[in-house]
Amino acid sequence: MCARLLLAFFLAVVPQAFSQTTPTTPPDLPKDPREVLAMAGPFYDFNDATLKPWHLKATYQLYDQSGKPSEQGTYEYWWVSSKIYRTTWSRPSATRTDWHTADGKRAYQDRGERLDYFEYKLQSALLSPLPDPRDLDPAKIRLDRELESMGGAKAPCIMVVPIMPQHGQIQTVPLGLFPTYCFDPKLPALRVTFSWGALAMEFNHIVKTQGK
Repeated sequence: MCARLLLAFFLAVVPQAFSQTTPTTPPDLPKDPREVLAMAGPFYDFNDATLKPWHLKATYQLYDQSGKPSEQGTYEYWWVSSKIYRTTWSRPSATRTDWHTADGKRAYQDRGERLDYFEYKLQSALLSPLPDPRDLDPAKIRLDRELESMGGAKAPCIMVVPIMPQHGQIQTVPLGLFPTYCFDPKLPALRVTFSWGALAMEFNHIVKTQGK
């Protein structure tokens, strides 16, 4: 399978748009990149104990080495609690289901060929696209903030840069060389992530469900 994956996401619940719960002209996001990530974090916490059980369904398209569409697949995630959830990938030549139970046990069932690496990445892309707060130790990384044009507006982009020997000078790093997260100019909503100078994910038609 080629390292390209087209995603079309469909929530299996009736979503509520951001615009329905935010002012018509909300203020800009904070200037401090750590404040932006802290503000966005709760909106992407899909293990929040206050959530009611939910189900997500996504479709995706795989491409072959020549860039032509090959198989289409379906990714589904059922959540009851942080300990009880189920994940299923399904396409014509492969199916895999993982179960996690309340007693901490895990079971799985495979059929057909092995899933592609990028199929496994669907889960983090959908459910935990932000950087892990545990990986943002100020002693080990710095956060660079720049504005990038996006849809006619300037979007704040935050790059996670590892701290390296600088010999008394701050090293200038091109935006996107390290993991970079670009947000909507007015909302704590992730729009684009990229790294190593290449687009990784783009999020459009953003909606809310259960406040997430």
